[in-house]
Amino acid sequence: MAKVVYSSIISGLAGKIGNSVLFRSPSSHFGYLRNYAYPRLTDHMHEIGSVAKNLTIIWNQGSSEFKEELQTYCDWYHKVPKVGDELGTRTASCFSLWIKIMYRWAKDHEDVDLSTFTMEDFVVTGTAVSTVKYCIMNGYLIAPPFDYSEMTAAF
Repeated sequence: MAKVVYSSIISGLAGKIGNSVLFRSPSSHFGYLRNYAYPRLTDHMHEIGSVAKNLTIIWNQGSSEFKEELQTYCDWYHKVPKVGDELGTRTASCFSLWIKIMYRWAKDHEDVDLSTFTMEDFVVTGTAVSTVKYCIMNGYLIAPPFDYSEMTAAF
């Protein structure tokens, strides 16, 4: 690791330069440069990747009406402040929110493997998360202050 001193007109730099990474220090007068170390790939990373690929395929088969209703919910959800252990902002992406719904739902259904889950499996076993209304009623999403009873477009 090397110390990088900034000129008087630069207050800080961060980024990748060749095979090195430049990152800030608490001071605005200098930073650090170190060799980039590619992270060790683990089985858990491969599992998360296969689930993400599979859920993306299923998401692309979903109805546009469901996605529009979930986006309406997501526009409200993004503005709700987090409390307790949840810090930061909530997602503004309805796809990310749907991924969270699916993980929460799969946690309640131990027989479901999201890496091999198919659209046919979703149609048969996914009734609890097939509409935004059901997601809220079954506790996979928090209840909004607006009327969500009409959010019944099927996935």
